[in-house]
Amino acid sequence: MKGVVRCISNLTCAVIFSAVVSYAGSATAQTHCNICGPYSSQCQGTETYINLDGTGSTGAGVLSYLWGTDCADVDLLNPTSATPVLVLYGPGKGNAANCKVYLEINDSGACGCSGNCSCIDQCETTVNVGACQVDCEGTINGTKVLDRCGVCGGDGMSCLGCTNVDITQDQFVLDGNTLELKKLVNHKNNDVKKLARTSQDKAFVKASNKEADKLYKQSWALAWSIPSIYTSCTNQVFCTSTSNEATITTFDNSSTELNKLLKATVKKLRKLRGYKVKADQKALTQGDTINQQNLTISASIPANVSACTAP
Repeated sequence: MKGVVRCISNLTCAVIFSAVVSYAGSATAQTHCNICGPYSSQCQGTETYINLDGTGSTGAGVLSYLWGTDCADVDLLNPTSATPVLVLYGPGKGNAANCKVYLEINDSGACGCSGNCSCIDQCETTVNVGACQVDCEGTINGTKVLDRCGVCGGDGMSCLGCTNVDITQDQFVLDGNTLELKKLVNHKNNDVKKLARTSQDKAFVKASNKEADKLYKQSWALAWSIPSIYTSCTNQVFCTSTSNEATITTFDNSSTELNKLLKATVKKLRKLRGYKVKADQKALTQGDTINQQNLTISASIPANVSACTAP
């Protein structure tokens, strides 16, 4: 096409060379540029090759060719030949190419015509190459994608900031301690039963043992209701926290109530005996020690447990 801005002033190629190619045309023919476009292709991989063709250009004398392009991230091989090769790298990186190539032909003053013709002509056409499917690692047709943490090929877990704490041993201790408190109450109730003189004394024993059994079962259920492998995560976007505070507080109350029940049983026993014995004081000391240990352990259990959505 004529009237295009001279190719030589708009080409993006860094170095321009000149070569002469002979063409057997009419001595009176007008110079005509034929770029044989548009050019289109699918992505061929890391490099896509487009064979340009200017052999359809005509003139009266010896033709020289000068090719150029505004395509980015390319190499233009043999830009002064009639059939250069345009090498595109962008499509292999996931970038489609929609650009132009330019051709200028020159008869080198050999048109042999008068002032109504030109010995130089320019033409242009488009180049369109679709982008390759490139994964996050830049691999063509690769399968890796960015996970929710922004990691290529990641498992979506690296940004959760999770740590696991195993509290199984603590749960066994809490379970065993509350059972020991229950046994202390039962043992002292057996002593009360031996000294019982009224139906009220017997009713006390029955009610006390029943309450001890209820408190133990409640403590056992509470101790094991918290996951043994406790997970704590800092990420607040993909993770939520569930509080254990109510469970821990209820366990503390149950343990303390068992210890109070033990004290009440010992008090009843002392009243029936009319005097104190070392065994009773030892049971009270054991109860206080066990209960305090329970409270210390429960205080060390994390107040919140985290749960994160699947990647």
